[in-house]
Amino acid sequence: MVSWSPEGVEMRQLTVLDNGLRVWLDPVCGARSVAFGVWVGTGSRDEPGEYAGACHFIEHMLFKGTIRMDAYRLAREMDRLGGNFNAYTDKEVTCFLARVRPEHVRQGLNLLSEMLLDSLFDPSQVEVERRVIFEEMAMYRDSAEDLAQDAFASALWGDHPLARPVLGDRNSVERIGQEQLLEFFREWFTPDRSVVAVAGRFDEYEVLEYIREAFGGWKGRSEKKRSTPISHGGLQHILTRPGEQVHISAGTAGPALGDDWLYTAYVLSEMYGAGPSSRLFQRVRENGGLVYSIVSDVTAYSDTGIFGISLATTPANVKRVLDEILSESIRLLEEGVSQEEIEWAREQLISAILLSAEGPVAVASRAAKLLLTLGSVRSLEDVTEGIRAVGQDAVLCAAQRLLDIRNWSWAAVGPRAGSWRRALEELKGG
Repeated sequence: MVSWSPEGVEMRQLTVLDNGLRVWLDPVCGARSVAFGVWVGTGSRDEPGEYAGACHFIEHMLFKGTIRMDAYRLAREMDRLGGNFNAYTDKEVTCFLARVRPEHVRQGLNLLSEMLLDSLFDPSQVEVERRVIFEEMAMYRDSAEDLAQDAFASALWGDHPLARPVLGDRNSVERIGQEQLLEFFREWFTPDRSVVAVAGRFDEYEVLEYIREAFGGWKGRSEKKRSTPISHGGLQHILTRPGEQVHISAGTAGPALGDDWLYTAYVLSEMYGAGPSSRLFQRVRENGGLVYSIVSDVTAYSDTGIFGISLATTPANVKRVLDEILSESIRLLEEGVSQEEIEWAREQLISAILLSAEGPVAVASRAAKLLLTLGSVRSLEDVTEGIRAVGQDAVLCAAQRLLDIRNWSWAAVGPRAGSWRRALEELKGG
């Protein structure tokens, strides 16, 4: 399938190879580089308990040597191309991404292909990387904010895999070896679950042939399906650890990527707490002086989502902060929102989306994720039109679904001393 831009200059092309791999090509006018990558539609939410952390472990192992090259030579080959090679794992996607000069795109694609299709998963390197992952876990355990977010996911979704940390836990990672990694890789990292996306300065016809050469031999089909979590409103997880502040993460289940009220939730979040002029920021920080940062956000997945807030404050201020959040939420529900406030929030949101979509890496990433979750790529014009169509009644309806904070799930990480825990327990009681 080929679609042309309105100006008839740039071509965006989706091709499906015989092995089921989707290829998205998107030239970017004025670009001086090419960004490309493989996005596999498998993430930490797809891992059974005994494999928790497998996707992230696999992400690491693909940099540890192939049939032709050991880890050092692989790194030297990346450096030789003078580009950036990286990878990441999240809840629904594992990505291997590169950005190079246009003359190196073929070699870069071949390098990614070799990593994905010919990695050895050598047992000695598995042990080395296991230790690296343990160090990464230790780094995250030092962050109270990260702990609060993980605890919130657990409060919201219980023992569903979507609630688990992307890194897994020490026990599961300790049990995973070469055999388990290879088994999970064969079952979940397959071409029919994947997208190769390319954006920037390149010749579409040449690059499509390069991709056929590099990835046409990728074999396998996945019959694996993911399950949708059930949210558990009103649950609380409270953790204690030394520190000067209490870190709080809270919220409720929100819209999925394909839901028709997703844009409405984004607009609501923008006016509720997403920026410096939002209601919560103005009330809790600017007027109250109770926090350094407080922010609301919408995180949308393929089949569910989160609407929530995060903040940090001293233990003595927790009760006052919670009272202010509750009061502002009630005020919004009772008084509604003005047309002026809606228009401001829509324009702020549109600007943030358009600015974040600039550059070859952003273009390729956005297209790949949408293809994996929705099966199609929404144009930015469609997105902005959808946001501008959000009205007062829709925002109020979304607020009624999302802003009863006494039914939210809550997580907090803070010092043992103090009465701040009681403030959270009283909030649950309504």
